Amino acid sequence: MTAELGTILGLSIPVVLSVVGVAWRMGRVEGRMAGVEQSVERLQADIDRLRDDIDGLREDVKAILLRLPAKPE
Repeated sequence: MTAELGTILGLSIPVVLSVVGVAWRMGRVEGRMAGVEQSVERLQADIDRLRDDIDGLREDVKAILLRLPAKPE
């Protein structure tokens, strides 16, 4: 019985350590994924702001072009 218990415990310790190691690594991966998601959200917000800026510039250029006198041909 003692030998059987020793064998079970002997086999269980590496398994438990492996499970703990995998869980720890998964936690780190999930943390990194959360960071990546935040970075993507910030980049998307920056892209949206740039599009708004470009649209504003486009309207400004149109307004300036409309004020210019027509060129005689």
